Amino acid sequence: MGNAVIKIPRLHANQQKVKSEARRFNVLQCGRRFGKTTFGEDLVYDSVEKGHKICWAAPTYRYLSEPQQTIEQALKPLISSYNKQERQIHFINGARLDFWPIEKGDVGVGFDYDRVIVDEAAKAANLGHEWNKALRATLMDRKGDAWFLSTPKGREAFHEFYLRGQSEDEKWGEWMSWRMPTMANPYIDEGEIQAMRDAVPDWIAEQEIDAIPAANGGNPFGDAYIDACYSEVPMALIEHGPPVVFGIDLARSRDHCWVIGLDMMGNVVVSKRWQGRSWRETYERIEALMGSVPALIDATGAGDPIVEELAMRGNPVIPFKFSPKSKQELMEGLAVAFQHERVRFNDRVLLEELKSFGYEISARSGTVRYSAPNGKHDDGVMALALAVKMANDYGVWADASSLVWHTIPSKAVSAARTLRGLT
Repeated sequence: MGNAVIKIPRLHANQQKVKSEARRFNVLQCGRRFGKTTFGEDLVYDSVEKGHKICWAAPTYRYLSEPQQTIEQALKPLISSYNKQERQIHFINGARLDFWPIEKGDVGVGFDYDRVIVDEAAKAANLGHEWNKALRATLMDRKGDAWFLSTPKGREAFHEFYLRGQSEDEKWGEWMSWRMPTMANPYIDEGEIQAMRDAVPDWIAEQEIDAIPAANGGNPFGDAYIDACYSEVPMALIEHGPPVVFGIDLARSRDHCWVIGLDMMGNVVVSKRWQGRSWRETYERIEALMGSVPALIDATGAGDPIVEELAMRGNPVIPFKFSPKSKQELMEGLAVAFQHERVRFNDRVLLEELKSFGYEISARSGTVRYSAPNGKHDDGVMALALAVKMANDYGVWADASSLVWHTIPSKAVSAARTLRGLT
C-alpha cells in the first residue's frame, strides 16, 4: 500500500474478541452504541489491505450514506477512483468496495466477493430471501466470508442467523454469533445507558440496550394482539351501539384526516378518512360525524384553527398536542388496549397501518420516535390511539362519574383560546 498513512479507530476489547473468534459466517447481535458499524468499517480496512473485493449492504440507501462517507474519508489516500453512480470505490492495490441497498433486491448478482458485510441487518425485511437468492452465491468463487451486524428487531431472519451461530448442529459449523449489549462497549457511560433505559418501555430497552429480540419486533402493539382484535365480519352484523367517544387525526400535506369513533363495547363503529379537502370542508365533515359526542383531536401545528373553530361552535372537543413524550404515552395506552382486547375493528386499511407501525431510537437523545415506515401513513393509528385515550379518560373504560359530559365544552373553548393566544 506504499507509504500512505491512514487513521482508523482502535477496536475495544469486546470488538477484538468478536474478531478473534470469527468463523466464515458471523452474526453480531448487539445493543445500540456497541460500535457495530465501526467494527464493520474495521473489517473493510482489513480487506482493502489484502486487495479484496468487498460488498457493504444495508436495508436502504439511507443506511449506506454515513459508513460510505466514513470509509471514504479514512481511506482517501488509498483510493484510485470512485464511481458514484455505481457506488463503487476502487483502491490503488486493486481492492474494490461496492455498496448495495438490500431493498432493491438481487444484491450482488453477477459479482463475486471475498467479504460481504450487512449493516443494520435486522431492519432488512427481505434479508433471508436476499441471502439465499443472491448474497450467498457471491462468496462461492472466492470462498469469502460474511458478517451480519445489527441491533435485533424481532425474531425473523437476522435472529435465525444468530441462532445458527449458537447451534451445536454440525450443519451450522461455519456459523458463529455473539450477543453484545450496549454495556459491552467500555466507552459508554453507565449513567447514559440507565437514562435511556428509563426513557423507553421495558421491551424496547431489552431489544435496543440488552440486544434481546422482542417478540413484537419493531411493532409496539404486537401482530398477534392486533389480529385478535381484528375481524372480517362487517360491523353491521356485530352487536354494537352508537359512538360514545371519537379520536381525530388531522391531515398534513399528503396525509389523511381520519375520524374514529368507539361504542361502549370498544367497537370501532365509525372509521372515516379523506384527503385533500379544504379546512372548512374538513371541520364541517368532522362536525357532522361527531354530533354531540366528545372527541380528542390532534391540535398540533396546522390543526389549531380546526380545533378552535369546532370548539367555538360548541362541539365537545379536547385538543391534544403531539410531542415525543405525549406520543409515547399515547402509543403505550393503545398497546395496553390491544393486549386486553378492549378494541374491535374490521377496517383493513387500519389493520395494515397498525401492522406496519414501528419505532426508532434517536441517536442523539435516546428517546423513542413512533411512526409509520417511509412512504406509509399512520393517520389511522393516531386516530385510534386518541379514541382509546378518550375512552379511558371519559368514556368506555372510565369511571362512571366521568361519563357525564357537562363541563367539557367550556374547557375546550378555553383550551382552544389558549392555543391561539386569545387569553
